[in-house]
Formats: sequence, structure tokens, C-alpha cells
Amino acid sequence: MAEGRTIKSRFTSPAALHTVRLLAGLSLSAVACHEGWSAIFKASFSANSSGAGLMAFAAGGYLFWLRRDWLATPGRGSISALTVLFVSALAYYYGIDQRIDVLANSAAILFAFSMICCFLPEGSLGVLTPGAIAFLFAVPIPGIVTEMVSIPMQLFDAAVVEAVAQAVGLPVTRTGTLIAVNGITVDIDQGCDGLRLVWPMLLAAYTAAAIGIAPRWLQITICLSAIPVALVLNCIRLVITTTMYGYASPATAALVHDALGWVMVISAGFLPIVLLNSLVGPLPQSLPNPCREPAVRRKTSRPNRLAPAGVAVATGLLVMTGPLNSHELDPVHDEIVQTQIAALPYRLDRWIGEDRPVPEREREILNADALVQRVYHEPDTGTQLVMLVAYHRDGRLATGHQAPRCYRTRGWGVVREVPFDWSIEELDLDGSIYVMSRNNARMTVFEIFSRPILAMTGQSAPLNAPSSRALMRIQFLVSGEQAYDYSVNQSIGKFLTALVSPSAAPQAG
Repeated sequence: MAEGRTIKSRFTSPAALHTVRLLAGLSLSAVACHEGWSAIFKASFSANSSGAGLMAFAAGGYLFWLRRDWLATPGRGSISALTVLFVSALAYYYGIDQRIDVLANSAAILFAFSMICCFLPEGSLGVLTPGAIAFLFAVPIPGIVTEMVSIPMQLFDAAVVEAVAQAVGLPVTRTGTLIAVNGITVDIDQGCDGLRLVWPMLLAAYTAAAIGIAPRWLQITICLSAIPVALVLNCIRLVITTTMYGYASPATAALVHDALGWVMVISAGFLPIVLLNSLVGPLPQSLPNPCREPAVRRKTSRPNRLAPAGVAVATGLLVMTGPLNSHELDPVHDEIVQTQIAALPYRLDRWIGEDRPVPEREREILNADALVQRVYHEPDTGTQLVMLVAYHRDGRLATGHQAPRCYRTRGWGVVREVPFDWSIEELDLDGSIYVMSRNNARMTVFEIFSRPILAMTGQSAPLNAPSSRALMRIQFLVSGEQAYDYSVNQSIGKFLTALVSPSAAPQAG
């Protein structure tokens, strides 16, 4: 009997009950916010991930584990945890409905965190918040932020590599993000901009500070130094790999490139922790339970009867409204768009066209749901016109790809910008004409960002835009300064007419 009472008391202890409630809260939050959690895990395990998502789960779990003594505190739930629960539920619903991924994904994590706190003692929000913040690092960085930051970082990295190489006597030249070493051109693209090192380094620095054993000044110093140290590590990697591409075989250079990438990511993830361990001492196995203070013990000993009801209501609302704000599309949607774009005639007026495949790396950067690139030639004058049509279900992913930003990485600068407009049936298309120069060369880019214009076509498979954020990007590139060339403007207008209304487009005889 004594043994039975011991086993029973073991499973009815506050720690055991809180553990069961914690697991139940995680399960309920995964069901209620499955779309957000699915996006987070998909990004964490993607090929382009630097492992920051997995590191965020490890760091958040470690910070929770340090505070595991909190589970021995009696009591359950609080009004503040319920408030955060309902606020995060509303934020998640709004983020899914408006397709604001960063809001939906962050709200999914906060929903799970606040639900756990509803099952745990009052005061859990304050005690466990450091771990929740670490979990937020698993949220994928919004594409628009990546595009805003990536190009300046690429140009900065390329300038540093050029300066270091010239300082040590290597003959290098730079054009934008293109670096020529020993006759070999190396492109510092988006994958090498350093953002994949900055994010893990920031996470590791925050984790080191959140452990709480270092003085406040040291915590601040570690966090503020994270970005500069990550940029230095990335520049060291780029200097070495660029030199290898110039003087070693491509296979050897690629091997060094990949190996150094992993070395730097691992270094970024552990350097702040190692620094903390060397300056302060060994990392703690656990942190003291703040509930040992009598005032806190009295506050946390009262169970909150509203917590279970609030959790049930919030979870039920999200589960029931899930189908209402789902953005799942017909699986043939992108195929329809691709087919309609590709239906542009290969012969239009005096132009003869041929398809040009878009390199895989450029496809990843453009992140378009449908994409066609075609090159048209004019036999009489030898003029070449490159047409690129990209369709984005979520147009926010295209906002960072304006011509002045993209071509800047190739050393092109805008010398003139004029408006461009073309009226087709009931649709007015407005865009810009950019005259760009690089060294002694010039080119003209006609660029239009518009709501999907293919919906106006009278084809048998009409295209309905899946959301108000869908966007079509249309770009024409002509060599030379053609901004005021009437014939080129008219030809581009005819291409736009063919894109909207194929039957109205003049065909070559």
C-alpha cells in the first residue's frame, strides 16, 4: 500500500500534472495552428535553410529546460496568459486570412506558448518568455525583408573581398557583385550575402544572454557584437572561396565553398556560448525556481478555473474557422498561368522569338509561381529584345525585384527613368523605362508591375486571381538607349496587347 501511494503521489505531483498539461497544450496548439507550424517546419528543413530554425527549437528547449523547476510549483493558469492566448489567436487568424506569413507563423508560436502558460502556474509568462523568444527565431524571415537587405549585403561583401584581395596582392576586378580573379568570374549571390550567418549568430547571442548568468553589460555586448562578427566570418569565407575559384579546380573550389559554409554556420551558432563559458564559467544545469519566494508562492497557489474554458474556446474557434481562411489553390492553377503566358506568339510583327530557359538559381531568387523568358530578334536591324513575364500569387514576393535593384548587383546604374503607359481595351498598364549604363555599355529596361492581366483573356480556362495580392511582372530588355525610340515602344505595346488579347495582336505574315 505504501508503494501504491508513492506511485500515485508521483503521478499527481505538480511536476507530473504540469508535464501532462504542457504536452496537451502543445498538441492542441498544433491542431489549431497547423498551417503556421507546417510553414515553420517546412522552412526549417528546406535545402536553403542554414539550420536557424532547428537551432531555434534547440535554444528554446534549452531555455525552457533550465527553468524546469518551475513545473514543481502548484497552481494553474492566469488572466494574462488567457489574454495573450486570445490576442495570438486573433493575430493568427488575421495573418492567415491576409496571407501575412510572418504574422501567422509568429502568432502560431505565441499561441502555443500562451496555451502552455494557461496550464502552468500563474507567472509562467514572465518565467518562460526567454524560451518563447528563442522559438520566434524559427519564423522564416519575410521575403520582402530578405530582398531589401540582401543586395546591400552582397555589394558590401564584394567590396570587402576586392579590398582584401588587392591588399594581399591578388589581381582582382569587381563589377557589382561579380569579381574576376585570375580570369575567372565569381558571383556573390544571395546565398552568400551573410544573412544565413547573421541569423544563427543573433540567436546564439540572445541565448547566451537569456541564460542570465552573465553581467548585464556582458549580455548587451554579446548581442551587439553578433552582427559584426557574423559579417567578418562571412567575409573571411568569401575571400578564401573566391581565391580558390580563381586558382584551383572548380570541384576543389566547390568543396571548399560548401565546407567553409558549414564551418561558419556552426561557428556562428556556438561562438557566443563558448565566449560566455570562458568569461563567466560553466553553463548552469538549471536556474533557481523564483517561486521559492513566499510572496510568489502565495500568488501562484490559486488555480484559475477560467483557463481550461478559455483554451477550449480559443482552440475551437481556430479549428472551426480554419477552412474559411484557407488559401489552398487548385493544383492546376500555376499550370494554367504558365500555359497562358507561354501562348504568346513566337512571331509578332517583325520579331522572331525563341525560348531562353531561366537558370535555376535565378528561378529561386525570383520565386515566381509561373515564369517565361523569351528572346526576340529583328532580322533587319539585328536588335534583340528579351521578354520576362513572372506571375506571383503573392505579389509582395516581387516587390524587391525592381530592375534598379536587381541590375545594380551586376554593376548597372540608372542614368534616366521615364514613365511608360499602354492602354489595352479597358486596362491601363503603367510602368517605368530605365536607361542603365555599365562602363561604356548601355541598355534600356521596360518594366511593369500589374494585377494579373491574363484574367481578361477569353480563353476556355479563365484565370481567377487567388487573392488581391496576386501580381504580374512584365519586363523587356533592349540593348542600347531605346527610351525614346518610337518603334521599340510600339513593338513592346504590341507584345502587351498579345499578352492580354491574343486575337487582337498582329501576326507576321
